[in-house]
Amino acid sequence: LADASRRCFAGLLQGVLPAAALEDFFERIRDGTAWSQPLGKKGIPIPRKTAWMVAPGCQCYYMYGGIAVDPQVYPPWMTELMALVMPSCGLASKADWPNSCNLNLYEDGGMSVGWHADD
Repeated sequence: LADASRRCFAGLLQGVLPAAALEDFFERIRDGTAWSQPLGKKGIPIPRKTAWMVAPGCQCYYMYGGIAVDPQVYPPWMTELMALVMPSCGLASKADWPNSCNLNLYEDGGMSVGWHADD
């Protein structure tokens, strides 16, 4: 998907990292992220954990469904992961890399996100 007018881009990239590296990154991300589980509109925790990460210097927060998520500066694993993956996405220059990233953690079959549109 490449819709420059809406700044909307998506793709699927397979095989850049071996399985052992993927498992290592997954464990580092899962265990090394300050996850939050904010309260939804009805005052109950949303059914997933979330984190909003930003490049150094970015102070923006992330908001969806009336829930604001405070920023966390990219940890070392994020920069390391982008250095490995971004060139394969055609983004060799750090200046072109994303300056923010929303992460969701679904720990079990009971965690979810409902149908929605990302505007």
